Parts: sequence; C-alpha cells; structure tokens
Amino acid sequence: MDEGPLDEFQGLKGHLLVEAVFGKYGAGTATIPWLLNGKERAIKPDSTNRPIMESLAEAYADRILTSGLNVDCSGRAWMVFGQNNSLPVHAITFNHRSEAMYRALTRDPESPYVKKALSTGLESVRMLRPDTPDSVRRMLCSMHNQYHEGTGETWLALLDKAEELMEAWDAKNNGPGGSGLTTRHKEYDTCLERFLFKEKQATAWGGSLNFFKSTTILNNYLTKFAVKDEVRRFCNERMNFADFKLVNRPGQNGGLGLW
Repeated sequence: MDEGPLDEFQGLKGHLLVEAVFGKYGAGTATIPWLLNGKERAIKPDSTNRPIMESLAEAYADRILTSGLNVDCSGRAWMVFGQNNSLPVHAITFNHRSEAMYRALTRDPESPYVKKALSTGLESVRMLRPDTPDSVRRMLCSMHNQYHEGTGETWLALLDKAEELMEAWDAKNNGPGGSGLTTRHKEYDTCLERFLFKEKQATAWGGSLNFFKSTTILNNYLTKFAVKDEVRRFCNERMNFADFKLVNRPGQNGGLGLW
C-alpha cells in the first residue's frame, strides 16, 4: 500500500489534518442530487470504504421513512468527484445514510420525507478532487469513523488496519536499511510501538501494543483458516453495531470486543 501522499501531513492530526488535506485536494462544496436521469444513483460508495452493515442501513432507512433525513444532525458529508469533477460521486463518509436513502426510496417512493430529500439533494457536501490518493481517502474515512461509536470504527475494520500496519512494519524492518529485528529481540516491541503510534499515528488502539497484538492474532487466525470474509459477511448482515450494549473496540472490557 502506497502511503507516500500521507508523508507531507506527518505531525498533523484531528481538525488540522482534515483542513490540510482539504486544502490540497479539496474541490469546494456542492449539493449532490440523489438521482441521475431520474433513476441512476448519483452517490456510490468509495472504493476505500467498508462493506455496508445491513442492520445499520435498515435502521437508517426506517428512520428516514418516519422522520426524514436530517443532515444537520448527521454531520457534513465528505465525497469524491468522479472523473473531471463529474457525477456520480463516491462517498468517503455518509455511506450508510446514502444507502439508507436509496432503500427508503425503493420501499416507499411516495413518502413525504423521501420526496423532500429528493427535491433538495444532499446539501453542503465537502468535495475532494478525483485524483485524491487512496491512502488519503482511507485516512479520512478512518478518522471520521473514530468519531462515531456503533456506526463508526468497528473491530472488523481494525482487523484490516492491523494487517496493513504489520505489512508496512515488515517492509520497513526487513527491507533495505531495516534493522531486521525478530520478535525475540528485547528492542522489538519498543521499535514496533514507536512505528505504530508515533510514525503511523495508529490511534485506534489507544496506544496499547497489547491490544494491537490481540487484533493481529485474531486477524491471523481468521486468515489462516480462510474464514475472514465469511465472518465479515455474517457480521455485516446480522450484527447491529449501533447497539451500544455490544463492545466493538479492542481494550473495552479487557478484550477484543465480541470475541
């Protein structure tokens, strides 16, 4: 995975990082219609976004049909223009709510709330240019998800992120000019911890190397037995990540969430 475009944003985080990214790749704000030619979706998931979680999309669709799509409460959407700043656009955020809107339209096209949303489009969307690198899109998506509990970053996303980070660590540690440390070396954990939480600013684990290792172990087992995709599909279809009684993050209640 090419992380080169992120190098220039090293040392920035939070709102300062977001503004720096939009300062370089931003394409203003726009009102995005929900439909093209009256039928085609004008908003599609970005390739860096995670799969749709069925329970969330259905819950959001129910809410739209009973009270409408309140963008002021949901927060401003971030999306990427198509080639030559065209439509359709690709959703970095607002992905589940966009999916819910299309489901609500299918279920009840005569709903006054659906008609209202169709008439206004999705307003005040903060846009990015189509040449925005995937690594930057992934970073924005991950950062945004960290601000949302059940509907945000889940342990499923952390599995993928841990795998990407370990691949980057192995490339640095064992590549040209690397230290070649093994896990038995007394400095291995210190160097890995510095790489994860200082160099890569991997905030999802709260600075805990033990919880990062737990995520990696689970990911390795799921991959080894070739069931990771099946587990992801099952959870996305059947698990309600918006249920705050569930534990979705490593480190809560002393473990890796539901496992």
